[in-house]
Amino acid sequence: MKCVTQADLDVLGEAYGRPKAPAGHSGYNLFCSEFRGKGDIRGWMAKSSAEWKLLSPEQKAVYTDRSKAALKEYHKACEVYLAGLPEEKRDDERKVLKYEPQPSTVAANGSTKKRRRNEADCGIENKKRKSQNESSPVSAVTFYMLEEREKFQKKFPEVKDANLKQLMTLAFDKLPDKEKKRFHEMVAKLAQCV
Repeated sequence: MKCVTQADLDVLGEAYGRPKAPAGHSGYNLFCSEFRGKGDIRGWMAKSSAEWKLLSPEQKAVYTDRSKAALKEYHKACEVYLAGLPEEKRDDERKVLKYEPQPSTVAANGSTKKRRRNEADCGIENKKRKSQNESSPVSAVTFYMLEEREKFQKKFPEVKDANLKQLMTLAFDKLPDKEKKRFHEMVAKLAQCV
């Protein structure tokens, strides 16, 4: 029985140009990931934790700063990657990347400041406007997933739903345009009915 691992999905993601997330969101995570690569795997977490506690605040700050810089670079790479995708795929990819754009505004002097969150940023206004009968548009990928889901579940029975969706999206992307056209026509027919 063949099973798709997270490592397999990471390799597929890299092949499609998806940015690789940094080792963690803190200096401690970065320290542990580097410590792990230094040799003996057994008990590495306990050893790295003990070593972290021995570091001075200045040494810890170096890891924290490096971690913040890596996270900024990752956010930039995500923005570039997402900008190159069609609009209908961006939300799905944001979920895969576990990336949400940081709300900010550029001041006249060029500095960036975080915006205060308001109702429009949170989508509260949009939720109020949407009626219960109104739903988000269906994409061609959705029709493909509905049609192929059972085949993928039989082929990869141990894969979680979120990863299965990723696999189906990647498979849809690889389809020839002739086959994709059928699913796009389904979307057009649905739009005419509504």
